[in-house]
Amino acid sequence: MTSKYPTTIRIREEHNHELNTAKTLKHRDLSDDIKLKFIKLFRRGHSVASALKCHKTDLMLQYGDQYYVIAADGKYLPTYSVVNNLFKREFHMEYGQYSEGEILQSLN
Repeated sequence: MTSKYPTTIRIREEHNHELNTAKTLKHRDLSDDIKLKFIKLFRRGHSVASALKCHKTDLMLQYGDQYYVIAADGKYLPTYSVVNNLFKREFHMEYGQYSEGEILQSLN
């Protein structure tokens, strides 16, 4: 080696935490397909809570006894706050940001 600071890097591909537990899976990012499904539900008039309930029901019907395995994975079943943030982001792009006072004035 001719460099001033010779270094050897060895990659072991090991993790210092579990990879496939419910605790770690719940933090995975939501899949693009599921995001699109929620956006379609919002556009049909669903609230955050009703869209999440509808999605949970669909997962129960699709996966049956395996529902709880899928439900532990944030890629397929997001938390309420993730869905709420998606709702806000989607409608903020379309309608802009309103304060509480501006919303009340726009209703009059």
